[in-house]
Amino acid sequence: WSTEPTHQGGWRVRVRKGPKWLLLLVSLWAIVLLITPWTLAEAATLYVTNGHSGTISVIDTASRKVVKTIPNVGARPNRVAFTRDGQRAYVVDDEALVLIVIDAVRQEVIGTIRAGRRPYNLAFTPDGKSCYVVDWWDSEVLIFDAELKRLEATIKVGTWPAHTIFSRNGRIAYVSNETTGDVSVVDTEAQKVLATIPSGGYAMGLSLSPDEKHLYVGNGEPRTVSKVDTKTHQIVATIPLMDVTHDVAVTPDGKHLYVSLRNLNKIAVISTAEDRLVVTIPQGRKPDLIVMDPVENVAYVTNRHSGTVSVIDLRTHTVTGKIAVGANPHGMALQP
Repeated sequence: WSTEPTHQGGWRVRVRKGPKWLLLLVSLWAIVLLITPWTLAEAATLYVTNGHSGTISVIDTASRKVVKTIPNVGARPNRVAFTRDGQRAYVVDDEALVLIVIDAVRQEVIGTIRAGRRPYNLAFTPDGKSCYVVDWWDSEVLIFDAELKRLEATIKVGTWPAHTIFSRNGRIAYVSNETTGDVSVVDTEAQKVLATIPSGGYAMGLSLSPDEKHLYVGNGEPRTVSKVDTKTHQIVATIPLMDVTHDVAVTPDGKHLYVSLRNLNKIAVISTAEDRLVVTIPQGRKPDLIVMDPVENVAYVTNRHSGTVSVIDLRTHTVTGKIAVGANPHGMALQP
């Protein structure tokens, strides 16, 4: 097209027919612009450890399919955590009592590391510089460098430490202790326990509200969830449930808490504003760990005796899919 003057002193646009290849190119570019927001969105990768298969199922969260199975991941792989850059994953082998090192780019096992006498779980600090490994045998938190090559410190906590989560700034770590039934509040800079919160017994899953004002603790055998004020370290509410509780996870919007009820094969959904049960969601057999995906707005739940991972829509609290994985799935982690 071009512009040219008119006899009346104005301007008009003259359109000439262009070559067909140019028309095709413009058409293709228009299609690309229309579909770009969907096609260029990065799909997340979810690792699921299969304890009885000795494998990791690699799930593409966009297609909700297992795109690869990593073999030879120890004798009984359990908990898994990624480094901050997502380049490596570390898996606790419950039988060999070592950590399995996974190259997450090539998606293959590249080594093993000794970390304590009975490692059970691990978590990386928000800045990615340290890794906290909980050791059941010695009731300790072992603090390693990011590559788990150097032990930097050890901190005594309660017996059978199970889960560790951090405040967003990384200054506080919360460690649940199963058999002492409490939570250790750790100052990560001073590397010492600041306070111990009696949670009611068999403390397991931990989750912080988005504003970090409250910590939620799943108390297994007592069949309750404790709601803790993070400033005072005091329990401000105890929420009773109808079964042994295990993992807990606050939804990204902070409005609900998901709790796994392993004997009833359900997820309990609790209103965080009212501290009460609002609905239960049927799962496979023995639902265990819960991972929230804020991008897809779904929760993933491992069903250990069904060999599946449930996908739950957080808006409707309904199961929208089930992904078949290996035998006895347990540990889960989204790759950064």
